[in-house]
Amino acid sequence: MNWCRKMKKVTIIIPCHNSVKYLDECWESVLNQTIGLDNLQVIMVDDASTDDTWEVLCALESEYPAIAIIVIKAGEHVGPGGARNLALSYASAPYVAMIDSDDWVSADYFEKMYIMAVDNDCDIVCCNAYRDFGDGRRFPIQYHDESRLVVIDRSEERRV
Repeated sequence: MNWCRKMKKVTIIIPCHNSVKYLDECWESVLNQTIGLDNLQVIMVDDASTDDTWEVLCALESEYPAIAIIVIKAGEHVGPGGARNLALSYASAPYVAMIDSDDWVSADYFEKMYIMAVDNDCDIVCCNAYRDFGDGRRFPIQYHDESRLVVIDRSEERRV
């Protein structure tokens, strides 16, 4: 490991399949993160797209050399889970976040998640979301009614 380089805090994995029409908004939301781009590693996987997704990803990688971007091309369509698993082998930060190529996140998204994880010694952090219809309508998707910490400290409580 090159000790002169600053350790990244969060690796962001973005699977992309025929994502050209969504990538600008997704990428813009990653660029505007308050945690700071120097704290992020971004891994984007082209999941055998048939549009210009690969070319767009390569252009982003070239355009932002100061950001730790890794662009991977899957040899065959493996779906979002397969693309995420492929990217995991390249992740180097202690925390991994996954967003889809048609997602956008608020500017403080990764910072809030990272702080929550570190402050509470969490292995997993999740949050609620919105379904954005692109026409001003947003529908909340709530996974939990309230914030809470769940501690699983015994191996028999963990699912395998």
